[in-house]
Amino acid sequence: MLVIQFAEASDQQIEVKILKIFANKREFVVQKTDDLEEGMLLHLKGANGTGPSQGTGTVKTCKAKSCLAELSVGIFELDPKNLKSYQCYITQGQYKNSIYGGYGSPLGSALRAGLRRKYNKSFSYGAVIETIDSTSGAANVKANGGSLIGSYGLIEYGSWNLNLNGELGMIFSTIDFVEGEESMSIKENVFLAALSLETLYRFSRFKLGLNLGFSQNGLKSKYTSPNGEFSNPFGATLVFAEIGLHYDF
Repeated sequence: MLVIQFAEASDQQIEVKILKIFANKREFVVQKTDDLEEGMLLHLKGANGTGPSQGTGTVKTCKAKSCLAELSVGIFELDPKNLKSYQCYITQGQYKNSIYGGYGSPLGSALRAGLRRKYNKSFSYGAVIETIDSTSGAANVKANGGSLIGSYGLIEYGSWNLNLNGELGMIFSTIDFVEGEESMSIKENVFLAALSLETLYRFSRFKLGLNLGFSQNGLKSKYTSPNGEFSNPFGATLVFAEIGLHYDF
């Protein structure tokens, strides 16, 4: 996921100098410090740094002595004529990691726990473990698994983020079929892959997420035994949903 975190009021703030404001009133240049890096959030205030933050911006790219930043979406603009009246701060401990717990998975009902780390402004990566217990038709899948996740930030608007997520992993499953008086149990260890859109709403260090997408796995669409043939709805391309609560640290 794309993680850009608003600072909490108790966090220590460090002032950085604004060197230039461009004519478009949205891009500006700040002095490079050891604390600054691409993707970090900046807080802009009026004269003497008093009162609440007037606006926020994100560091786009950095050179040896300066960083280019751009205002977040909103009505606030910077006036180049009033360059010296603005003050800019970063917050110590801006968070690159997040943990989350979720319900739902690319294979249906599941409890999931994961860890993600921001790589740069747009991309983050991580891993998730899950325990699945999902039923469809005559089939019930119980499985444990783990996956690697990559997330690319598409849109950021205020406290909202929209990400494109990819997932690839393995599940160790038991499929039980019960249809009338006939039954069968199969053990399968197969791959699991998914592509989804994730919507996140951020407040403080927490984010609420809804993930909607498609998945594919290595399960067969039909299984045959001496007791008969059983259709497996989990062996097709699936539409899935997942809700989650994320915590940045």
